[in-house]
Amino acid sequence: VGQPLHAFDYDKLVSNDQNSKGEARINIRMARDDESLLCLDGKVHKLDSSIMVIADSTNPIAIAGIIGGNETEIDNNTKRIIIEAANFDKTNIRRSSMKLGIFTDAATRYKHALDTNHCIIGLTKAVELCKELANGKIASSITDISNTKEEKRSISLDIDFLNRHLGTDLDVETVARILLNLEYEILESSREKLLVGIPSWRKDIVIREDIHEDIGRVFGFNNIKLELPTKKILPRRENSIFETKKKLRALLSAIGGNETLNYNFTNSNILSLCNLSPDLAYKVKNPLAPELSLMRTSLLPSLIQKSKENLQRGFEQFLLFEMNIAHIQGYVDENNLPKENWYLSGVLVDKKVSTGSPYYGVKKYVEKVFKNLNVRNEKYVLVADSSEQDIPEFVKNDINMFDANTSALVYSQDICLGVIGQIKENIKENFKLPEHTGAFELNIQSLIELKIENLSHKDTPKYPSFTQDICFEVGKNVQYTDIRGEIDQVINTDELWGEIECLDIYSDKKLEENKRITFRITASNYNKTLNEKDIASIVSKITERVEKKYSGKQI
Repeated sequence: VGQPLHAFDYDKLVSNDQNSKGEARINIRMARDDESLLCLDGKVHKLDSSIMVIADSTNPIAIAGIIGGNETEIDNNTKRIIIEAANFDKTNIRRSSMKLGIFTDAATRYKHALDTNHCIIGLTKAVELCKELANGKIASSITDISNTKEEKRSISLDIDFLNRHLGTDLDVETVARILLNLEYEILESSREKLLVGIPSWRKDIVIREDIHEDIGRVFGFNNIKLELPTKKILPRRENSIFETKKKLRALLSAIGGNETLNYNFTNSNILSLCNLSPDLAYKVKNPLAPELSLMRTSLLPSLIQKSKENLQRGFEQFLLFEMNIAHIQGYVDENNLPKENWYLSGVLVDKKVSTGSPYYGVKKYVEKVFKNLNVRNEKYVLVADSSEQDIPEFVKNDINMFDANTSALVYSQDICLGVIGQIKENIKENFKLPEHTGAFELNIQSLIELKIENLSHKDTPKYPSFTQDICFEVGKNVQYTDIRGEIDQVINTDELWGEIECLDIYSDKKLEENKRITFRITASNYNKTLNEKDIASIVSKITERVEKKYSGKQI
């Protein structure tokens, strides 16, 4: 039958109830917020007003549908018992079971909904077995309290639709015979339709297609002719999100990254350890577990947690990345629904490096992403120098995890794409991460929406290239990207091809309001081999532009 039962020791129930007056009293009610119960698992469980309990006149004696209490447990001295057979609300049982962390066979059955008619059947069978096996005697009649009466359910079947759905050619009589053998009722019948009564114990039958499945199973799927359905074949529509994710996955995996796939759920403790506010996270009404009660506001906390686990397993250098959706309260679309943008997030950990900023290591990966997607003219703005206005909600949320002096907001075409840089010290301490730990989070949706120019292929020059290091002293408010842009305009022309690498940004008290930025320039000409005079001319043009526009000087 599959009906859960519970038995109480009658004498213990009476003796423990101060208001019993020699008779057992059993009530079903919601628990009070200050109540607790020692259960059969040997643990004391704290209850609240959302949990249903079985109680005597004063105190709970069992958690309804989940587990019994220790005080009314049956033992070798038990002489009289009360057998309970009940049917509880499946939603309440599931929520209570998840909240308490108790997963019994009874709870599993109740949360899938049981037939109310099975209570009497199960109770009667239990009484018969007590009489047969233990020479038990019935001491009272059955007390049956039912607040709801289950209505008979019915579904109308169209025989023509059934045959088109299954690919069969069944007549009404054959369908009716199959259904009767499965304990369905035929309430009304015609040549084209059947009104079918659903057995009370078939909670899985909700729509007509559920009945189609039963008919097909009994008729035999092997008896259905193998014939492909006729369908128009149309070219697939391009899914830009899918294609972009595919590119990014292939790229990051090829350069040493390891993709992770985490639950989209987290908890307030993890968010707090990452300097994120749990108040911005959506709460899950029916969480899989207490530690998965909130929706993620960022992908980075999960990656930081996985980084800690990988370090504990002996891995010292790695990049973990993930592509997924995050949700932030108040970050909604035009329909007032939570925005579901896709993000690319990564955490770079290197235990072997003790000097330098991880910002540059993370930036190399981000630049490869931009190059792969043909994103050009990106700009990096130091978080400490940004006004933090007119930036997306996810960036406002994320920058709480980044060190303001070693992290940057990433822009292209005046759109903020995300944030990259070094993780804050307190977060590294919370998760026992090494000093060289950096991260990034980019909005894939924003990357796709950028206006990308169609780039044409241009061969690198066949003539030898030269490499020159140049150091400029400029004001502290001048960004390295500004200087890089000036250099780029000189060495990337119709005649010249070049690459630029930032080697160092140096600042100390002696420089006062200035800083020194060192670049390594590699360039060559498409038409000839450059001599010393040509190289000096190129360097001179770069210096003139920097001095004129940013009042800088070459060191």
